[in-house]
Amino acid sequence: MTCGGGRCVRPGDRGPWHVSPEARGARRIGLAYLSVGGGALDLLAHALIGYGLLQMLVLARLSPWIARAGAVPGLWAFSFGANALATAPTCLVAQGDAGALAVLAPALFQAANGLVLGLAAMTLALLVRGRMFVAPVTASRART
Repeated sequence: MTCGGGRCVRPGDRGPWHVSPEARGARRIGLAYLSVGGGALDLLAHALIGYGLLQMLVLARLSPWIARAGAVPGLWAFSFGANALATAPTCLVAQGDAGALAVLAPALFQAANGLVLGLAAMTLALLVRGRMFVAPVTASRART
């Protein structure tokens, strides 16, 4: 695996196999910015949330490609960004923002909770089927 420019690629892959670290970082920076700034309603806070929404749309476009991997525990990685994207608009609405975020915040909150519930159901299904953990590869199986 090679990493560079915020993108990790496995040998033979044609594209990134995870969400860009910059996208998750922008959401975290947005939450940190709101915390340090006292939740001030300014252009930068809205821009960071807008960038998170753009990344969510890109991820939605890539969802068929991601779904080909099937149910895997690694999908939990998407819950961090989804929760951050739901939290930042909620903080701004709590501070009195009455713009478009007041409409989007409840929908983002419900979507994030739906994602986490879906991931929890997927994890339970993997545990019940015995597919949560991969069997270790033995030396004899590795040669074939």
